[in-house]
Amino acid sequence: MKRPRQHEDRHLDESDVFKVAQYIADASTMFAFLDVMHPLNMLGPLDHLYQLGLTWNRAELWPVLTVRRCSDTDTLHLAAILKFYARVNVADSSCDLDWVDHHVSPHADLSWTVLPEAPSSDIALDQAWWARWASHRITRVDIHCHQSNDDMIQALVAVLPRFTSLTSLSAFACNAQVAAKLIAVAATSRQLKALTFDGASTVRVTTSLCQHILAWFSAVPVRKFHVSKWRPKCDDVAAALLQQVHSVMFNCPSLDSLAFQWSVLHRVVDVPALTFPMRSLTFANTELGSAFVDALVASSPTSTVARMVSHVQDDQFIELERLVEALPAMPSLQSFEMGCGQQTSKTWARFFRKLVSCRVTELTVRITKLPRQSTLELAYAIAKNKTIQVVHAFVADAVFQDVKNLIEITTGNERPVQMTEIDIGESKLDASELAALTALAARRHVTFRFQRPRHSNRAASRS
Repeated sequence: MKRPRQHEDRHLDESDVFKVAQYIADASTMFAFLDVMHPLNMLGPLDHLYQLGLTWNRAELWPVLTVRRCSDTDTLHLAAILKFYARVNVADSSCDLDWVDHHVSPHADLSWTVLPEAPSSDIALDQAWWARWASHRITRVDIHCHQSNDDMIQALVAVLPRFTSLTSLSAFACNAQVAAKLIAVAATSRQLKALTFDGASTVRVTTSLCQHILAWFSAVPVRKFHVSKWRPKCDDVAAALLQQVHSVMFNCPSLDSLAFQWSVLHRVVDVPALTFPMRSLTFANTELGSAFVDALVASSPTSTVARMVSHVQDDQFIELERLVEALPAMPSLQSFEMGCGQQTSKTWARFFRKLVSCRVTELTVRITKLPRQSTLELAYAIAKNKTIQVVHAFVADAVFQDVKNLIEITTGNERPVQMTEIDIGESKLDASELAALTALAARRHVTFRFQRPRHSNRAASRS
């Protein structure tokens, strides 16, 4: 009989390590893998990624690589690994296009979250440079108007129609004129699916703007529309046209996320026709009106909304209460975020009792001022709830005892589901208090998160 042929043992090499790395989806797993492989001297080109991970925020390195202003040494590391990335985010206004063309794969999707600076003051050369920039495979552009001069904004707006891959456009602190031009660009686009205006931007509702929105929603499957200061006036837009726009926005089947900030929706007529099919719905400091709230409540049993955000002014708190009453009837809702300034202790007690029956797994509470007794009532309401596992309690005036009570009360063994994470956001508590709370949470098998105030230039997260 012939003896079975012996196969030579195959040892792992650099190419195998690289192939495995390409299938890793998140930064924490990637760098855990690199930490294991590094002592074996088998990282090959991935050693450049490992070196960057020693000093950079690792979330900026994988799976999307963020290019930002850095040292010459780090620039060399970036140049060595950029070609391997399918998605690259450029967050450096001085980034040279020649350098990008040389190091980034021509097939990579580019996001430009900081506008570039054209290197010439000559108008003709400047326009040619912007045209060249637009020829890249750029899928996302963020416009920070407060950081850019008017000429740069105008040059960008003029070149936007040349983008062939742009799917997401965001504007920060833009005025009504720029907003109108961006929406006009969206109306003629066949690939732009996400348009965002932050809370510092102003969108003036006019007839032409409404027509452009209708054209955009009819041309592409819009996935995201976040708008600020949407305050239609009777003298500016015909009621029928405005109703058509609202109907399109609130009934769009492709929409994942719809958000209004500092807006007024009182003029939404024929509200029973609204179905709210989106996955995420946000009303931040937006006046809804009783009829609109009634329509939202009525749609609850068939709602597909998985995340809802409602921030209200103090005098609109009744609208927030109506929404919370409807939450148990929303079968798809997983996350709810509420925000308010201050209310009486009696009002808070009534409101927190309504949270007990909510069937969300994640609750975010943003409150400027909360009485001591009310913080206890919030903790007990969460403890009695049967589904909440993650709590973000952002209470501006919270003291050590408030947070201690929250951890102790909400992590009792009698709950049908266990709390997994408690986040208090930016905290002014001192280091010893935060250390004590971190230790308490660890004993309760809960991840405790906090952030230092921004002016202290320190941030922390403990588990």
